Amino acid sequence: MKQKILILMTSLLILALITTACTSTTPAATSVPAATEPHRLRVAMVLPCPISDQSWCSLGKAALDQIAVDFKAETAYQDSVKETDYVEAFRDFASQGFDVVIGHGEEFLPTSLALHAEFPNTLFVNPGGSESAGVNMIAVRTNEAQAAFVPGYIAGRMTKTHRIGVVGGLDLPGIIAQIEGFRQGAEYADPLNKVVIVYTGDGEDVSKAKEAALAQIDAGADVVFHIADAAGIGVLEAATERGVYAVGFGQDQSSLAPKAVITSLATLLIPLYESAISLWVNKTPIKPEVYFFGWDSPFPVMAHYDTALVPADILKDAADVEKMIADGKIVPEIITTKP
Repeated sequence: MKQKILILMTSLLILALITTACTSTTPAATSVPAATEPHRLRVAMVLPCPISDQSWCSLGKAALDQIAVDFKAETAYQDSVKETDYVEAFRDFASQGFDVVIGHGEEFLPTSLALHAEFPNTLFVNPGGSESAGVNMIAVRTNEAQAAFVPGYIAGRMTKTHRIGVVGGLDLPGIIAQIEGFRQGAEYADPLNKVVIVYTGDGEDVSKAKEAALAQIDAGADVVFHIADAAGIGVLEAATERGVYAVGFGQDQSSLAPKAVITSLATLLIPLYESAISLWVNKTPIKPEVYFFGWDSPFPVMAHYDTALVPADILKDAADVEKMIADGKIVPEIITTKP
């Protein structure tokens, strides 16, 4: 009997051990949160003219493309935006969560000033302008008078009639400052030079700009300059047809009028825009002031693309003038209202 009890107890013990082994569980794995991907910068640009204008807006699109590369950013843009649609375009990008919205033109400054407080997580960037709110709204601009002084000097050396025509589009302060800087450069080259300026009030009407340039040529101008965005092509056409010199704007426009263009004035937008974006990315406080850059800037922000039509001695003298501006020996006056 004792033997049966012992066998029974042993069997129960073995069964208990088997049951324990089968029901035991391994410790639950510690839950590890999924690694979050680093935030990808999103940059949008609103442009007032077509990106195919081979001038100001194509220059802006090229800058946006470089920003995509340098910051590994997602980018988007709207071009040919009308004034009545400025607010809607800005608000659309900001509402989509874009980190940066660039208004590619001084005309967008009021829109940035009006909307920046509504979207505190978005940086609004404007090239040019006379006001900057700071915090999440910044205006970056070249010293326009310095930028245009040297091309004006070259034009002033190249003219034979001592009469130079200028066709401006919109009479915005930044455009006026460049045209007045150009005038000062031409007059520095020769006090006898007379610079005649007309504003068409339009940056797209090629015919209107061409008619204005032809009128200046008919009045004796043998060099014409434009700051008229897409409409400026009309000025280059007029120069080619009449056999006079031209000064391009926005980028190197010599390919558009190779027999006419002696130089082109350009703002190097990539370092301007990227300097502003870097402040935002690095969480550097943005001051409520306009950030100015000129020939004395630590990085190049202005350029003039000279062609083989300009004699070597004039190019050498122009380089000397550029250095004197950088050294403060020549100080072009910044004029932002029409005389």
